[in-house]
Amino acid sequence: VLLDGGGNVWLATADGVRRLAGSDWTTYDVVGGFLADNDVRALAFDPETNAIFAGTAVGIARITGDTSTILTAGIDKLPYDVITSIAVSGNRLALGHDIGATAVEDALLGDQLFARFDHYISERWLPDNEVRAVAYDAAGRLWVGTAAGLSRIDWVDRSLDDVAQELEELVEKAFWRMDGFVSSDATADDGYNP
Repeated sequence: VLLDGGGNVWLATADGVRRLAGSDWTTYDVVGGFLADNDVRALAFDPETNAIFAGTAVGIARITGDTSTILTAGIDKLPYDVITSIAVSGNRLALGHDIGATAVEDALLGDQLFARFDHYISERWLPDNEVRAVAYDAAGRLWVGTAAGLSRIDWVDRSLDDVAQELEELVEKAFWRMDGFVSSDATADDGYNP
């Protein structure tokens, strides 16, 4: 169940998306060209564009008024069709599915599918690939709830030089351990033949 900015009630059902506006019901489904599949599993509202995002068993649809843009899995598209959760924050859209989480920017606007695409999987980003919930906080950080725990993903703009400096500091702090191995009083004329 989802409430939009106009007070309409949206329902995710196995037969498409249903909208209750006042006492009038409207159905958005495959037959009407709004969805790739009628099995709707997640809904999200974008207050900036008044769009409804519907995650289905075969991709996602962006519904605005009487039109819809659909995105499914494939090359230069989504990594997986089955959408389990959706979150919207500004121009960012996060999708949860059984093989991780996907974050896209400027999703399904006009002729472009998205401007930026990031996919997060377990072992590096998530405790488990089975994503059950996604959300953005006020700072724009992505929270991903999985079957095995919770992850927070921050987007930080850094240059390659910044990353190199950070790694150098980490190595110096955590891995360089020459201090203490050799006494400062010890001397040798030949380090290979003490």
